[in-house]
Amino acid sequence: MLFKLSRLLGASFVFTLIVTTPSASAAALLDPPSTPMTFSLAANGGNCDDCEWIAAEGVITSSTPIDFENVLQKMHAPKVIALNSSGGDLVAGIKLGLVLRKHGFTTYVAHTSPTGDKESSSFSDTGPGICASSCAYAFLGGISRHVLDGSRFGVHQFRPAMTFDSEPSTDVMSSSQVIVAMLYAYTSMMGVDPKIIGFASTVSPDAILWLGKSELSALNVDTSKPAAGKWSLMPSSHGDGLAAFLDQRQPDTIVNAHIEIMCFKDPGSVLIYVEAPVDVKRNITDSIKSISISQPLISHPMPGLQNLLKNLEERSVVVHTFKAKVVNSKLRIIFAVRGDELWSYMNRNGWFSVDVDLPRYMWSSVLPSGVSSYRFPAMNDSSIRRLLERNCINWRTN
Repeated sequence: MLFKLSRLLGASFVFTLIVTTPSASAAALLDPPSTPMTFSLAANGGNCDDCEWIAAEGVITSSTPIDFENVLQKMHAPKVIALNSSGGDLVAGIKLGLVLRKHGFTTYVAHTSPTGDKESSSFSDTGPGICASSCAYAFLGGISRHVLDGSRFGVHQFRPAMTFDSEPSTDVMSSSQVIVAMLYAYTSMMGVDPKIIGFASTVSPDAILWLGKSELSALNVDTSKPAAGKWSLMPSSHGDGLAAFLDQRQPDTIVNAHIEIMCFKDPGSVLIYVEAPVDVKRNITDSIKSISISQPLISHPMPGLQNLLKNLEERSVVVHTFKAKVVNSKLRIIFAVRGDELWSYMNRNGWFSVDVDLPRYMWSSVLPSGVSSYRFPAMNDSSIRRLLERNCINWRTN
């Protein structure tokens, strides 16, 4: 896929941005610089994952991806970038996105500016920004992606870097087909719903379509807070009777975790089965310290103040008895928990988390604490819960 996509990147296409009817909130935003994109190191003086970042401001040109690679070679840069750009060269935007993905960057749509504090003149802050046109595709290169409140993310039709006076020529039509194929391949590779290309096709190259929070989440453009999956019922694959199950995309990733809740032999308890991808081949059962149910914090502002407070605010029920194994690079765990405790965590903020304390050899910059959290929405459909509980009662009495 990478080879084929790189072959498609030989042509040059340009995005142009003309905002025809900006909203009141849009008018309050400062336009991004009209000069070629620059990269600078920024920090707010805090001590957190997102307290230092690369500020990317300006128009994306054909040299932008190479300029960014050179910046990475010259500085010890954090893997966080704040983009503020009205667009530019489409192919360069995609190439920049590929560089961001190769280096494991988190992307934000945000404008970086000095704090204005005389005592901390070297520090910066972030505010609402713009990422439109080719910048939108560069942004998709982030493994974790966040459009800050007040920021704007926009798309539109592409325009080949050529003009014609009458009907499109065969060459122009062929070029359009190539670029559409390239966009579908790229968005799929980035874990984004290719429907975004359909959204872009609804407006002309001289206009812009600003996507709202619901669209950004549904398309997996913004990975901060994924849309909640839908609980369903099916025959239990781990026991008798029914199981409530769902597949849920995880925040800040492109992976899905599967969960099943079913009856257990002990009255008042339920059995929970979770399956999710892990980057490990061998069995890790003997190395897992514990599994717990907790109340997650699933918003990710910049800087990451809530991440600092997570351990102070989170409460959990620890489960020491469980079964776990890795099959085909998927972690499979099964454990029992009291039903009233599970329903309690579901009702606190609409989400609950299954936390797995992984062995030290799996710790990384992504999991510095060694805890992998799989987050799921509450079972808001009361009919499913009633059917599950009724089935458990009937199963125990039979």
